[in-house]
Amino acid sequence: MSLWQKTVVIVATVALTSFPLAAQAAPEIVDVTDPTAMMSAELLGETNPNLPYPQEEGVEAPADTDLLTEPGLAVVVADQSSEATSLEPVEGVSGEPLEISAPFDEAVPTLEAGITVFEDPEGDAATFIQPIDDGLRYLTAIESEEAGTEFSYVVQGAEDGYLQKITDDEYVLLSADDNYIVTVEAPWAIDSAGQELATSYTFEGNTLTQTVTYESDTEFPVLADPTWYYQVDHRSYTYITGKEKAAASRVIPELNRCFNCSFPVSGAPSYFPAVGAKINLNASPFSLIKIPAPVQVSHKGSVSFGFLALAGHFDGAGSTVSFRFYNDASGWLHINVYAKVVKDRGAVANDLNKRVASQTWANFLANLIRRTSL
Repeated sequence: MSLWQKTVVIVATVALTSFPLAAQAAPEIVDVTDPTAMMSAELLGETNPNLPYPQEEGVEAPADTDLLTEPGLAVVVADQSSEATSLEPVEGVSGEPLEISAPFDEAVPTLEAGITVFEDPEGDAATFIQPIDDGLRYLTAIESEEAGTEFSYVVQGAEDGYLQKITDDEYVLLSADDNYIVTVEAPWAIDSAGQELATSYTFEGNTLTQTVTYESDTEFPVLADPTWYYQVDHRSYTYITGKEKAAASRVIPELNRCFNCSFPVSGAPSYFPAVGAKINLNASPFSLIKIPAPVQVSHKGSVSFGFLALAGHFDGAGSTVSFRFYNDASGWLHINVYAKVVKDRGAVANDLNKRVASQTWANFLANLIRRTSL
């Protein structure tokens, strides 16, 4: 068993407008244990080739392998039956180490196209564990209604946690005392005709359960998935200013009132720029040193906004960062940040960049809750 890390960061979303199941040339029985038969070329193309697992027996990866950047995780993959896959955040990223047991993982795993396969002993379904650039995707391939409608993942390290929806596409898993554990992409399920099926999550104890609802016209097989990854997530733990539990919906109005009163990067204007506006930020914490960080505002929502890096940005043009604000079950205000960094500067520089970025966004939240107008 070995520790592997990944290369780039992007929060992947499944393009359900395209057909996720592999197209069949003619009517035939699809082997639900074969990911190349069940998954589209688009989904298969998202497999991270730098995470080849399960490992061949007796083969160990170098302990210092560094293939991940922000948000970042380390992976120890199950390579035998009844063994959980371990996830662990790297430096500069929030979250807790986890061990996730997938449906049907009592079976002996096989490897197909870089994807680990656990077959249902009853032959009605299979679980695929697919390494992608920002985490792990767990796909359930469902041959028929006989496989059931509920598929559960036991998450060691998240006992008594709860799910909090932060966007239409994402949930965060928080501990009983409201600390960030991991991010889970919103559930999806689709049948072989391309029909999206109703599906939802519940979390109880330490178990995430995805429920899929079949319709009378559902065409099997069906594919469903939760995806797991880590992000930067900060909150205040104690009352200092009285604004630590301000409603997330108040953040954007506060930034509209005075953007650079809170945004902690040099070069930020006093007004909150409109979508499409360009800002010449300086990412250096030192006034006499310039680290160019030109960006364009890519989106603004009621509780979120984001930037797209332009030519000359130290992270590389095309890099992205998105800021989301939400309140947990106890009312604490959180800042949640994900980024895609295009330029790979090597392990040491990437690690330093992640740490500095995480502290910068913690300062952003601290600045916000000091504003009496929040």
